[in-house]
Amino acid sequence: MLRLLIVEDERWEREGLVEFWDWQQFGITRIDTAVDGIDGLEKALAVSPDIIITDIRMPGMDGIEMSKQIREQLPDVRIIVLTGYDDFRFAREAIRFNAADYVLKPVEDEELRRTIAKVAAECKVLLEQRSASPEAANKRREAEDMLTDLLQGTGDPDSIWQELATVFGDNAAYLAAVILPLLPVDPELPSTIHRSAYVLPCKELEEAGVFIAPLQQEENVEVLEQRLRVTLAESAILVSSGQATLAELPDRYREAVGTARHARFYGRSGMIDAAEEALAKHAFAPRAAEVTRSCQELVREIRVQGAAGKPDKVTQLLDELFAKFRSEPGAGQAFPATMLNVLLTELTLLSGEHELPEAVRSNRLLAYDSLKQLEEAVRRYMSEWMARLEEKRTNKDESVIRKVTQIVEAQYGSNELSLTMLAEAVFLSVNHLGVVFKKAMGKTVHEYITAVRMAKAEEQLRMSKRKVAAIASEVGIPNTSYFCSLFKQAYGMTPGEYQEMMQRR
Repeated sequence: MLRLLIVEDERWEREGLVEFWDWQQFGITRIDTAVDGIDGLEKALAVSPDIIITDIRMPGMDGIEMSKQIREQLPDVRIIVLTGYDDFRFAREAIRFNAADYVLKPVEDEELRRTIAKVAAECKVLLEQRSASPEAANKRREAEDMLTDLLQGTGDPDSIWQELATVFGDNAAYLAAVILPLLPVDPELPSTIHRSAYVLPCKELEEAGVFIAPLQQEENVEVLEQRLRVTLAESAILVSSGQATLAELPDRYREAVGTARHARFYGRSGMIDAAEEALAKHAFAPRAAEVTRSCQELVREIRVQGAAGKPDKVTQLLDELFAKFRSEPGAGQAFPATMLNVLLTELTLLSGEHELPEAVRSNRLLAYDSLKQLEEAVRRYMSEWMARLEEKRTNKDESVIRKVTQIVEAQYGSNELSLTMLAEAVFLSVNHLGVVFKKAMGKTVHEYITAVRMAKAEEQLRMSKRKVAAIASEVGIPNTSYFCSLFKQAYGMTPGEYQEMMQRR
């Protein structure tokens, strides 16, 4: 519940304080450490502790100066001063910046335990007072409602401004920071970052929230932003509106929402300026035509290589296309979706399919929250499309091979039987049929025709006493000498020798 910061330049004393005590007995659930006054000031402004235990004499910045500067930003923090110098000057300075207590070194365990217990109890009372008052709770809910109405553009803005000015003062400025994703947070977290802060739902952006804090003139908005960043997860997006008046706040908020949506789409995280999306679009405008042409060329090449059945090349080209999308955030979210919709529609027509699956239809492409989600959906569809195309091509090839072999079986005796005649019969080019047939059968069309003719001739020689020349002519090889050469290559003997051997059996 409470946060503690220990500032001590002596390592063994610093680590000893952390490890020796059971801090949870005092309600302290988080402990941070700093090695000197400069580090202590930075840590305090970042984590907003409830209690600080600090040494006085430290290099760089002593504990007195550090405590003064921390008090200016965190007036409610309780500071316990440890020192080995028992003199009036240090005690007077500690009293001057309202230190919670002053403990001399060497520290006695029981004295320090009593001091920490007293200070922790004071912190708990302060937290309870902030949240226990029904009147305060009602006022807080009313302020939340008014801030929500202001951001959403509902209600009378003049009336809302007047009411909020009554609550926070006429001179208050405001910080609105969109946080994405807004993970479940401790209800007391807003007040640990700023004493009058609110965390409201962001209705325009799912899973997001908006942190709002009214700032007085002396408060530093950059310090507040840094406290927010330290509190959030490393992967979170934090888009700050910067300091704004009530009149400026709704527009700044809408700009921050748009930038948060844009940052999520392009995989950004961390602290992001609300104007970043607008700046990126401005930088992209002069290159828009060039980038569009480049992406269109990649889309065309993906279509060509996909139709040619080259998945490795398609993968490489998709890598290039999505790298181009990621390098051009100024193009906005609709640009990748539009380019990909053209590609997928053309591929669907090419494969003879009637419509795209739901996951890659135009409206769905525009709805993905991130470029990563969009890429995963498109790559999954492309992989499935390539597999279906290959299956169709394979089935088509099988049909072609079946028809070619049937023609060869029926017309092996024709002198006209050739690769050219077969290609015309199945409506393919000579080269394409040659490639498809060799891939499927393991031999060329000519080799297959010859094998069939030799098999038919072997059957005739084995079963009859007909002349070799007659059999050669019947199987489509009228040149007897050439027939005899082919037969000997196939069976290891001349047709006459083979016939004589078979007849003796």
